[in-house]
Amino acid sequence: LNYGLWVPAGFGLIWFLAEGAFPWCLEVSKRLNASDVRALDRVVERLAALREMIQSGVLPTDSDWAALKALPPPWGRLAAKLMEYLRAQGAQIVPTLKRMEASARQERRARAEAQVQTAQARSQIVLAIGLVPLAATTLALLLPSLQDELPLWCCASLAAFALNLAALSAVLSQIDQAVRGGLPREHTGWPSAARCT
Repeated sequence: LNYGLWVPAGFGLIWFLAEGAFPWCLEVSKRLNASDVRALDRVVERLAALREMIQSGVLPTDSDWAALKALPPPWGRLAAKLMEYLRAQGAQIVPTLKRMEASARQERRARAEAQVQTAQARSQIVLAIGLVPLAATTLALLLPSLQDELPLWCCASLAAFALNLAALSAVLSQIDQAVRGGLPREHTGWPSAARCT
């Protein structure tokens, strides 16, 4: 075999596969990271349904009120506590429901924009992780000197793969924190509570 031709051809194949896989990784990344947006969609739908029910003169049942607790955090806890307090005081519920619904819609828009802006970075990380085993396998097949040191090469490739996974975890954590405005996950409820009360 003419390794002088096969090595550039191997790297050319890696580059071709990477270019073809990038749009697919971008789409997968968007779908995987749309869960927050879908959760906020459920919040908006539940709050709107409850508001429309009250405005139409239908009294919500205990199961309708209990369904608020099942909303994703922090909305479930926030909505349940606010509604329980307002009902105990005999206060109007619809204005608070409207503020909560508007706040959830605003947060949903912000999350959707943030996911779009970070989708390319996420997909590049996923693609880089996939390229490690592909490049390691291609080089092991194309370079005869690596056949003699195959166990060492496998260990080095696994170490590179583990480092890429660690980098993926760190970058995704930073992206997730940036999407939440730099707030820790356990402190994301107070801005929504401040807007709704």
